[in-house]
Amino acid sequence: MKHPFSGCASLIPRAPALLLLLLTLAACSTTPQRPDIGSPNLRAAYNRPYTIRGQTYYPMASSIGYRERGLASWYGHESGNTTSMGMRFDPDGLSAAHKTLPLPTWARVTNLDNGRSIELLVNDRGPFVPGRIMDLSAGSARALGITGLGRVEIEALSVAPSTPSLAQGPSAAPDANTAGSAVYLQAGAFSRAENAERRRQQLQAAGFDNVDVERRGPYFLVLVGPFASPEARQAASLRLSEAGIHHLREARR
Repeated sequence: MKHPFSGCASLIPRAPALLLLLLTLAACSTTPQRPDIGSPNLRAAYNRPYTIRGQTYYPMASSIGYRERGLASWYGHESGNTTSMGMRFDPDGLSAAHKTLPLPTWARVTNLDNGRSIELLVNDRGPFVPGRIMDLSAGSARALGITGLGRVEIEALSVAPSTPSLAQGPSAAPDANTAGSAVYLQAGAFSRAENAERRRQQLQAAGFDNVDVERRGPYFLVLVGPFASPEARQAASLRLSEAGIHHLREARR
């Protein structure tokens, strides 16, 4: 899949060599995995009308209230190293491409066939195939349990999620890969390892000795457990809440 506007240097006007180099480095620098995106820059090239294969697309001025159902596909390393925004493309991360949502947009995507739901960053353009509304990164597709095409619902979020969702929703039935696996409580998900380590030390100081940090995709998860029974997990959940750790999720290994 070709990313429109993926060539950063092509967006920079002619300038003396040194200035050109500085501008290129600034425009193409690596973007943090969970940026505070604020309001999309509607004057940026990737948010202006563009034409692909003779069809012109008109990006939205706002994602507020956006919700849509349809077919999603996925893409990986074959699409290159950058997105349409010039951000580093991580096939194993939680991101996606959309033809008209303003970039960047945080969205909640739900697999309508198994109930799994994740929160991801829309930072690319596509898919340019009739009948498809979103192209998921390979990591997003795996998290949703999609191996080919999948029926999804997309809901735009007004703010970046404080704790990115990597686990399946509570109503989703476990699949063959999670059935019988150990159950943990996810007590945080961070884009920086030092923040996850800080949370782990906080929990250990509060008396939890079964805390671990595990990297999944672009995030470092703080996991408490495993638990031998639902009762033990519930007791730990209460203790974590008393320690000021809320928004817990069940996770499996």
